[in-house]
Amino acid sequence: MLAAQMLDEPLPEQPVKLQELIDQGFLLAHRLQGDPLVQASVALAMDSGAVSIDRAAPFQAWVAQVADILTVARARGELLHHVDLMDTAELFSGAYAGIQTMSAIVCDRNDLTHRTRVLLRTLIPSICTPAVLLELDMSAERAASLAAEYTAHRLRRDADLTDTEG
Repeated sequence: MLAAQMLDEPLPEQPVKLQELIDQGFLLAHRLQGDPLVQASVALAMDSGAVSIDRAAPFQAWVAQVADILTVARARGELLHHVDLMDTAELFSGAYAGIQTMSAIVCDRNDLTHRTRVLLRTLIPSICTPAVLLELDMSAERAASLAAEYTAHRLRRDADLTDTEG
């Protein structure tokens, strides 16, 4: 169940690798707002009373996924020289966990896309080169477009599964 928070479909590769990190943040926000399984998975991972499960695994998976993106971004020259990949991956994952928790408590995640945009607009400029920053799309429009594409893809996939089962 804890694995439900990871993307169930890979995102398309982007010419700028950091865009994939941005897109993942937006898609997780969308999924947290409308997918009960993802909501339950995150709630379980954040529940300090859940002692019989490995609550560290989802965080480690998120950190590893972010670190992989940052590694490719570094190889492409997208990151500033001072960026420590693991520290940044842990910071991003921890900060995201914090904003989604705060959003869940304060307003049932209704503002999670906004909070995600604030996190991205604050963190990304501190790690990427100025030229790359100009190419990144952290807009509400991109978040909405990704959410619509993801939902449409899931509906098509579910319809295909129903057709093959029936």
